Amino acid sequence: MDDRRTQQREGAEDRIAGVLVAAADAFARKQGAELLGWAEAARDLTEGRSPEERRTMMIAARRTFNPTVLRIMVERSLRRPEEQQRTAAILRWIGPEGLEAMIDGVSESEAAGPRQFLHDALAAEPAAFPLILPLLSNSRPHVARHGAELLGRLGDSRAVAPLVALVEHPAERVRAAAIRALAGFDDPAAIHAIQAALSHASPDTRSEAARAAADHGRESLIGRLLLAFNREEDSPVRRELATAAARLGAAGDLAEIALDKRSLLRWMGRTVEQRLDAVAGLAAAGTPECRRLLDRLVRQGDAPIRDAADRALSVRRAAES
Repeated sequence: MDDRRTQQREGAEDRIAGVLVAAADAFARKQGAELLGWAEAARDLTEGRSPEERRTMMIAARRTFNPTVLRIMVERSLRRPEEQQRTAAILRWIGPEGLEAMIDGVSESEAAGPRQFLHDALAAEPAAFPLILPLLSNSRPHVARHGAELLGRLGDSRAVAPLVALVEHPAERVRAAAIRALAGFDDPAAIHAIQAALSHASPDTRSEAARAAADHGRESLIGRLLLAFNREEDSPVRRELATAAARLGAAGDLAEIALDKRSLLRWMGRTVEQRLDAVAGLAAAGTPECRRLLDRLVRQGDAPIRDAADRALSVRRAAES
């Protein structure tokens, strides 16, 4: 029995050695498609092997598919979308070196674009977490942003504290990426960070916090969204806050705000601008409940509110026709 196993192991090692020689030859001849095919053959040979056998085979594979080879495979796949998924699968199979190659590929460009397949592959690989985490402290804002987006997609709770720190990053887009990532975590520290971002000095960051809360269904933040709406002085941000609150289930509160007008005898009411922003939020949320309440505002609102609600409903009907 032991002799047979030894022969099987040696046979498998001989086969992968032959495949790796062929892969190295294809690389030397700059035959990218052939190289990819041999890489897949090597991967197939490692499947179903014992841990010891696989370890030996992977050591040999990594010598052939070294960082230089992997980088060239990534560069080729960027020009050939039809090879991207196959290349990503090989990079994940290789292990840390392959993950590093994908991270380097992501970091080279500000936008994901044709590199989106690298984002997707990394986000599906939990082992990438310790390799992605250092991106958050990179001096290039776009690299930190990629890191935040990837960590948000990975969903590893160890990312929460580093992402919270990133909410105060000097770059707007980095803060936005961190906020979007944090909104996906069911973690008190993450929710608190979104809540704090609703009061950030930057209007864009406040708006992003509102959108992120709504996109991830953070109903626990409804009260904070309404409070932020009441305090907000920037009309575009108020509209984002209103839209988020309406999407999360506070449409009725916004309808009451829209009806809460000031008058000569009632100076404590809302300004027209606040009330119109509440209507805009209902219109943007577009839920069935919001539409019902817009109908109510057409019937019960004063002139500016009635007209705004009527226009919103007309726009919605035109879009659906």
